Amino acid sequence: MSGAGDDTIQGHIDAPAAGDAVARGMLTVTGWTFAPDGPLERVLLVAGSGAGVPVRLGVWRPDVREVFPAVVHAGACGFETPLDLRAEAAGPLRIALLAARAGEPLREVAATTVTVEAPSRPRDGARPRAAFTIAHDEPTMLPIWLRYYGRFFAPDDLFVLAHDTGDGSTDTLAGLCNVVPVHRDAAFDHRWLRTVVEDFQAFLLRSYDTVLFTEVDEFVVADPSRHGGLDAYIDALEGPAARCSGFNVVHQEDEPAIRWEDPLLAQRRCWHASLAYSKRLLARVPLQWSQGFHGEYAAPDAPPDPDLMLIHLHRIDYDWCLERHRRSAARDWNAQDRDAGAGVQNRIVEPVEFEEWFRRGPDLDAPPELIPDHIRGVL
Repeated sequence: MSGAGDDTIQGHIDAPAAGDAVARGMLTVTGWTFAPDGPLERVLLVAGSGAGVPVRLGVWRPDVREVFPAVVHAGACGFETPLDLRAEAAGPLRIALLAARAGEPLREVAATTVTVEAPSRPRDGARPRAAFTIAHDEPTMLPIWLRYYGRFFAPDDLFVLAHDTGDGSTDTLAGLCNVVPVHRDAAFDHRWLRTVVEDFQAFLLRSYDTVLFTEVDEFVVADPSRHGGLDAYIDALEGPAARCSGFNVVHQEDEPAIRWEDPLLAQRRCWHASLAYSKRLLARVPLQWSQGFHGEYAAPDAPPDPDLMLIHLHRIDYDWCLERHRRSAARDWNAQDRDAGAGVQNRIVEPVEFEEWFRRGPDLDAPPELIPDHIRGVL
């Protein structure tokens, strides 16, 4: 511990010590920092190239006060700050302590390098897997979502965030899932939606090893020719997250209206591969998404897994989709979203424009392909 007598910001990371092996999980970093001539405005811990985590000072450190007796606030300069390392790759990791006085830029005060170990599975005390969605008046698609995911998740491990549902579609789900009411005056507010989903995914990871989020018309399928089911795929997942290979199923003009009570993919011939729907939705770490959940920035980047398909059913029936758009367009939208064109596809209802979007929308840039026979029976 140094006792320099100038106005340089002092600080030290006590634990973990340099060279320590740490688990890939939640790590508590302890240490101290202060500026001899006054309070610090900001203190952050940064692991690798990740975002800074705010540090709250105030842990009593008599050892620091003993070394710096002339600094009256030196004794209250300690910290104990949790860092989330669940998205970090195994190997060396540099952890830096940054601090700044008011009006000054952050400067590095101390650093340590540790080795992140690969995690063991399963996580001690965690349930294996959970899945959740968020729904606002989805009387057709929500029962299908529950039937499908109920094959791979116990009812206690399925969660529906009911966003001010007014049609009764979430009133009779006892025994099928957990219903969690959420509220927002605007029926569509993409920033609110993203933060609610991110917060709930992180919350579930406190109790579950792996969490899957999908929107209510998205169905994540493990290739049945290579996996025993979605549950088997999840239980075998070694990395921190998995990225799906996306496909949009599209109702062709010569196909009849969908019969919702019958197997759905058996009634449709074609799908379009979609990079936009090649989403990262399954993870063992907290995720940070872009609008619409199409991009994700927290987990290490990886290409879509061809064994894990996201089947998007927004266009599975022409008339149903158009009616869904009409209901969506009539709802209260966040003004900022409306002005920016966020989610504009959900408000397309004029017949000519809807026909163009349905048949040739920007997310159908890949040519149509026949749905493989071994996939047609999964949904």
